Amino acid sequence: MKLYTLSAIELAKGIRNGEFTSLEVVHSFIERIKSKNQDINAIAIPLFDKACAEAKRCDEMVARGEFLGPLHGVPVTVKESIHVAGTPSTWGIEGKDDLLKEDDPSVERLQNAGAIILAKTNPMQLLMGCETFNPVYGRTNNPWNLQRTSGGSSGGEGAAVASMFSALGIGTDIGGSIRTPAHFCGVHGLKPTPGIVPQHPPKRITHIRREAGAMSSVGPIARTVADLKLAFEVLVGKEINLQTIDGLKIGVWTTDHILPPSRSIIRAIEEAAGVLAERGANVVAYEFPLMKESMQNFYGIMCADGGKGVEETLGASKWEYPVQKLHSAQRLGRGKRKLAVSVLKLLGQQTIGSVILPFTGAKTEEEYQQLLLHREQYRDQVIHDMQAKGVDAVICPVFPTPALFHNGSRNLSYEGAYNSLINYLGFPSGAFSYSFVKSGEEVLERNKRDIVQKAAMDAETGSRGLPVAVQIISRPHKENIVLSIMAQLEESSRERSDYPPTRCALLFE
Repeated sequence: MKLYTLSAIELAKGIRNGEFTSLEVVHSFIERIKSKNQDINAIAIPLFDKACAEAKRCDEMVARGEFLGPLHGVPVTVKESIHVAGTPSTWGIEGKDDLLKEDDPSVERLQNAGAIILAKTNPMQLLMGCETFNPVYGRTNNPWNLQRTSGGSSGGEGAAVASMFSALGIGTDIGGSIRTPAHFCGVHGLKPTPGIVPQHPPKRITHIRREAGAMSSVGPIARTVADLKLAFEVLVGKEINLQTIDGLKIGVWTTDHILPPSRSIIRAIEEAAGVLAERGANVVAYEFPLMKESMQNFYGIMCADGGKGVEETLGASKWEYPVQKLHSAQRLGRGKRKLAVSVLKLLGQQTIGSVILPFTGAKTEEEYQQLLLHREQYRDQVIHDMQAKGVDAVICPVFPTPALFHNGSRNLSYEGAYNSLINYLGFPSGAFSYSFVKSGEEVLERNKRDIVQKAAMDAETGSRGLPVAVQIISRPHKENIVLSIMAQLEESSRERSDYPPTRCALLFE
């Protein structure tokens, strides 16, 4: 039996029952990483010696009949930006290698539950982008296709869990950074309600204002929904009760009308909605109101300081192109911005010219506070709209395409409202890996003049066999509904040959 193929729950049970030791489990993952990470580059900071020492301590406790908690002796990985004492948290920035003195609350809670931190995983520089590469640790590849990205910014974590370098990982998400890697890598991810899992403020990172950072969440990535649930329970310190979906009203949202999703993603959503209907859910069409305006406000909040924070944070480090591109947009003065928007629209670049560039510049304090007020009002509006229509949850895309080729985000400046809108709202959501791109559904015909639409077509080209996920969204603090729906989808999917998490064991074989 290859121990690295087991779920976190199976590993914890086996260690507790004496079927194998924690040290044997840790060694199994270490050998897997040493054998395969050279192709994937998911692991940024290995902590193998410390993990082995912790495993021995866990095994000694088992021999005495003592257990720390539900993850006793189970090795896990965490994103490099998350604080682990004795390690750096560079965010992919050169020269920012000070060793941390304390653990993040999420790490403390994992360790208190018995988990062993095996390694830290690669992030996108400044956690800004839907790929993962930086000048400190290099580029992470997608285990399903090494020419494709693992997603970002928690791309190292998504690739690590898919590659079976760990059974369970912890990432962060401010614009899809847990959910996009889960979608690209064929695993599951949960973005909780912001603030429900506390995190320390980053050290010497000032690229966004505090209120924008408050849209970020810490959450788990795993190959099973049960592992997601257990990890979330550990992170929030309470038990989560799943419920029947019989009678739940689930809205189906398929497009933001700006960047429509790929055919494979639409098919996965329709199939998943059908499964939920068969299991008693009331499935209806649903769309969030004012999506375009809300995405414009999201960009406005994220870019409000006009790029000054990026300059202060990166300093002399190499700037990767997603950061360069965003910074250039932030620094445009109002007059030049207005001219650039007009020219872009004349050239057929409607996506950048209408949705992104007009809203990425510096804001006055009054403008910034108005954006924050709009966000609060919009969240209240959507909560009221869902309650008035009796909608308990929404199923929709995670991202408009399957995994991009490396550097595919260079022209995909807009990734759809599907993930960032949920951060803007402060809603919990989960990415459930559902299927693969099938023959005949690779490329959706789009407006090739628009570079964003063309970039989406480029990503779809040759995408057969890549994993695709569906996203489950609910109102704040309704993670139990999100996990309940994901559990029902998992129960119906385990025996399917096109269910990505069960195929992870065949990667590299």
